[in-house]
Amino acid sequence: MAFISCDSSLKYEHFEAVNEQGWHYEKVLNFDIPTEDAKPKQLLIAVRNTADYQRANLWLFLELKSPSGTVLRDTLDCPLADDYGYWLGSGFSGLYLTEHLVKKAKIAQKGDWKLTVMHGMRQDTIKGIKEIGVFVKDVEK
Repeated sequence: MAFISCDSSLKYEHFEAVNEQGWHYEKVLNFDIPTEDAKPKQLLIAVRNTADYQRANLWLFLELKSPSGTVLRDTLDCPLADDYGYWLGSGFSGLYLTEHLVKKAKIAQKGDWKLTVMHGMRQDTIKGIKEIGVFVKDVEK
């Protein structure tokens, strides 16, 4: 898990809201990620949740398509609470933010990348997830 501050390494940031009634497993979140150079970048997924979320983690199915058409499919386990039920990440007023590195994703090609995100939980519709975000930042040396 990584935490991003306001710095020059952040190249892209965007959040998609989840339906207030819950996130159905068939609802796909789409992100268009423009890159202006071929310098290596990291992909992070951010989760904003409330205490209404009734699990300690969130499983996500990701599909990342490069400008050349190569597709990476990955399953990401996003821990949201510790073993004692305390929410991880930062937050206040009952809204929490965690950020999760997608280790297999290497963004190192100029052009338009496409990312799709679906939840992979056993319930059809989950409640308490407010937004899913994407951060792209330069790889730190």
